[in-house]
Amino acid sequence: MIDHYMDERSDWIGWGDLRVMNWHRPLSTYMSLLLGAGLRLRSFDEPLPHGGDPEQRDLFRRVPSFLVMDWQKP
Repeated sequence: MIDHYMDERSDWIGWGDLRVMNWHRPLSTYMSLLLGAGLRLRSFDEPLPHGGDPEQRDLFRRVPSFLVMDWQKP
């Protein structure tokens, strides 16, 4: 669960033997920096799961798992 979404922060997280520093920033921070650098957003998508176990698919549809953006440098 994400709380205090607008607060930028870092946290150590791990999967098995792998530990990484995970940085959370609100989407507005990334968008402002990319637009401020003069890039143009050409497409944006939040892909939904298809196929597989219906119960798992429904769980993955509850929150966005990732974004796909296509930026262009003028």
